[in-house]
Amino acid sequence: MRLKLIPGALLDCYSSWQAAINDAFDKGYALLLDTLKGVLVQDGTPTPDQQTNQLWWQTIAGAPGYGGYIFYNGLWVLRHPMPPGAVIMWEGDITTLDTFDGGQAGAVTSTTGPFWEQVTEIAARFPIAPGTLPSGAVVNNGDTGGAETQTITAAMLPDITLNASGLGRATASNEVADPGGALLGIGSLPGTAYTGPVATLGGSGTPFDLAPPYYALWFIRRTDRLYRTAP
Repeated sequence: MRLKLIPGALLDCYSSWQAAINDAFDKGYALLLDTLKGVLVQDGTPTPDQQTNQLWWQTIAGAPGYGGYIFYNGLWVLRHPMPPGAVIMWEGDITTLDTFDGGQAGAVTSTTGPFWEQVTEIAARFPIAPGTLPSGAVVNNGDTGGAETQTITAAMLPDITLNASGLGRATASNEVADPGGALLGIGSLPGTAYTGPVATLGGSGTPFDLAPPYYALWFIRRTDRLYRTAP
């Protein structure tokens, strides 16, 4: 939109520079050089005779609304400020997502359908940016990985060496006593194998939780719908 500023006819003498500037603004005006006829600032949809070459700045109960609509292909349209594919977190009712942000249920076109859709690929998952992990593994856009729980396997355990010097010593009656007698162990008694208690470490093998504390929010993505429309 181009505006030409037209100056007014000023007096020959003013009491101050400020008075001259004030008079210049009072008597000057701007002229539209393009085909735009004007700007309508109102709640209601413009009438048919106002559809050509006018900008409609929609208000809601007199307060600022979405912004400036133009009449295009039979509809008052306003481009959505966020591009298709943009993803945000949302703490709303997912059953109302189709009508969120001025959308509507139905097929998506440039002027119909919902503005947002659920990002189902990330449901019950943590997001991570593409890049290289400290291990050297490369994460690309759209990759998935990780696990909710982990079961310990023998391969995950470190090598363990037990120092037997702290164990007791066996007596002739196969009892564990303080130093004295033979070292406790298999065949520690003459001609006899040790049959006393054996310490064991064991468990049920239940997997443990890997997830840190979390708070769940919906991840939603902009659809390919481009324009808001007004009735």
